[in-house]
Amino acid sequence: MPRGVPRRQASLQKRISAQQRSHFFRQLNGLWQVGQTLVGKSAFLTPRMLP
Repeated sequence: MPRGVPRRQASLQKRISAQQRSHFFRQLNGLWQVGQTLVGKSAFLTPRMLP
């Protein structure tokens, strides 16, 4: 813990950084799912080659 920082404030800073990190990963996971959906739709909408 840095000097001059009260325990409560240090605890709050740790909690906030953990919340920010989890929010970032939730956003990243959401983007990955959207990307997968778009890839799936584009593969579905491409014209099929007929022999």
